[in-house]
Amino acid sequence: MASLPDDCNSNTTTVDVKNIINTVALLPEDITILIVNKLDLVGFHRFSAVCRSWQSIAIAAKKIRQQFLPQPQLPWLMLSSSSSSESESESESESEHGFFSLLHGKVFKLELPPEVYGARCCGSNWGWLIMVDIEGCNFLLNPFTKVQIELPPQATIPALGQGFIYESVQKSPNYIRKAMLMLSPPPAAAATNNVVLSSLVNTDDCLVVAIYCSYNLAFCRPGDRAWTAITNENLPLRTSFEDFIFYNGKLYSINLKYDLMIVELFPHQKVTSCNIAPLPAEEEEDQNNFPTELKKSAYLVECLGELLMVIKWGVGSVSPKTVVFKIFKLDPQRLCWIKVNDLGDQILFIGTSTGFSISALDYPGFRGNCIYFTDDYSHDIVSMVLGPTDCHDLGVFHLEDNSIEPFFSNYSHSSLSPPIWFTPVSW
Repeated sequence: MASLPDDCNSNTTTVDVKNIINTVALLPEDITILIVNKLDLVGFHRFSAVCRSWQSIAIAAKKIRQQFLPQPQLPWLMLSSSSSSESESESESESEHGFFSLLHGKVFKLELPPEVYGARCCGSNWGWLIMVDIEGCNFLLNPFTKVQIELPPQATIPALGQGFIYESVQKSPNYIRKAMLMLSPPPAAAATNNVVLSSLVNTDDCLVVAIYCSYNLAFCRPGDRAWTAITNENLPLRTSFEDFIFYNGKLYSINLKYDLMIVELFPHQKVTSCNIAPLPAEEEEDQNNFPTELKKSAYLVECLGELLMVIKWGVGSVSPKTVVFKIFKLDPQRLCWIKVNDLGDQILFIGTSTGFSISALDYPGFRGNCIYFTDDYSHDIVSMVLGPTDCHDLGVFHLEDNSIEPFFSNYSHSSLSPPIWFTPVSW
């Protein structure tokens, strides 16, 4: 495993380095900054470590980068501490966490705050991790700057009932099944290396939405005393929420009946069905092609401006193994789902984190028309009471031939916090 920042290539001679430095010095500063902003996280740190002049350029590029939406980056896979430290001493594993870089094909170690160890990551987007620790405290974490932003504790989510089972479920680290930043903290919130209380930074525009206990939605802002539950009185009883997405200025959610819903938070909380036509019966035929019980999950992903619904089927009831995917795009005029058989150059990333897409054309060596997926099956009511099940389902699904291949195998088979996609944006 490598540490971050990594050293420059040891095979590069001193003469080569001097020639490169001299060449870059001849470029106009705006051109150099443009080049630097094309680098990924590791390349950025290597560039800034070369010399003081390059470090100054990197700082200037970072300031400009924070003012604009950066280009999509290949994500990292945040691993459990046990996954990332098999060969490390116990003291090292307690202070470092592993992140697998798809681009570099290696695990990088980051030292994270002590609150992270034993905590579960229940969501990730915009360069932030949404965490719940063993005490039920929720917080946002930027793993590179170590910044933490406090959220209301899990115990403030309205209880679903009374009794031992309800109390056990509410105390479970899996109680919040999935969370998403609907509005991100400002860049200034990630620019310090200290714990950030809501009173120390303007986080009014920061909003977190969560699915808890599978059938309920809640939201909060930093500084709130409690989570606010979102009632679903307009929907059938026990309508589940599988995923959500902030798309075209609205918050959408999906359930396992493929019913797309608009979730309104202000001024009053309301969930309304979009009345999308159900899928044709033949799209469910895959379930008859497998001898055992199939478990399905549904995801919402924005791709090239369109809203996609991704359906994943897994074989097995306890620890399902993914076997097939189907993709549909929303037709907002005809109010129906249209099957997608080819993604072109696009790569989809799904899991506990917020789904997203990236073009393979920006990353030579990577193929489009595929789905990178992580294990997120361990969120049912059994895992809430008895603890999480094994995490072992990672892979790449290729739409062209319905094949699945692994992309990383050195992960924990018994992790409280399953591997989750994380996209570095705050450098």
